[in-house]
Amino acid sequence: MKTMMLEGKTAIIAGASRGIGRAIAKRFFEEGADIIAIARYNSDDLSQLISEMRNRKCSNKIIALLCDISQEGQVREAFDFIGNRKNGKIDILVNTAGIAEPYAPIFESEFLEWKKVFETNVFGTFLMMKYTILQMRENKSGKIINFSGGGDGLEGFSAYSASKVAIVRLTETVAKEVKPFGIDINVIAPGPVHTKLFADMFFSKTFLESKNAPPATGDIQKSVELALFLASDKSNGLSGKFLSANWDNWSKIPENLDLIMSEPNVFTLRRVKGEL
Repeated sequence: MKTMMLEGKTAIIAGASRGIGRAIAKRFFEEGADIIAIARYNSDDLSQLISEMRNRKCSNKIIALLCDISQEGQVREAFDFIGNRKNGKIDILVNTAGIAEPYAPIFESEFLEWKKVFETNVFGTFLMMKYTILQMRENKSGKIINFSGGGDGLEGFSAYSASKVAIVRLTETVAKEVKPFGIDINVIAPGPVHTKLFADMFFSKTFLESKNAPPATGDIQKSVELALFLASDKSNGLSGKFLSANWDNWSKIPENLDLIMSEPNVFTLRRVKGEL
């Protein structure tokens, strides 16, 4: 019988109703994890996800919670509920929830709309990490996986691009803060994956009026498998790293872990000095 990589673990997936978050929730469930699927809305999508996984008649469990991760009160209530469950232990957190709109150059952007992107992408990631870490540090273990994006700076998406880079530096910083608690935190760059978020960004009327959409060259399954690796014991000790699902040969990490962790600029948000 195949050994399941996440058997006995409990994983919170934020942004589980669609796209990468949904695919990760399904994959983690297949690997034996109990899943707490969180989304801001889309209760029908969450219900469908739960029905699909419960039909597999596995011994592990899945529950869904509606929660706007940008609102601390809702996040606190969600974690109170999670903590009151039997066991209440959290082993894994995956933050995939995010928004991209509005599309506009910065000189046409409305502040409140620009700020809303940060509230979900950065503040939401912060809140989910904070309340998860408060629980994980008691257990002296845990895995947190965040998601970046934005490429080399997407014209018209200054809020999205800036927020996703902020998540990388947030991950690198918090990884140092939680090292004494045995918690590993890493961040994935999924590449341009054809999800609803991608479609909303690049196939909106305002965007198509100005330019063609970039090709969705990213492979969603590569992001899912990298997330599984980072959530499993195979990645123990790897923390504060920024990994590309499509371009980094992350399968070689375990055999090179000591070297990777001893080099501060490997797999990080780094500046490469040019020769003038």
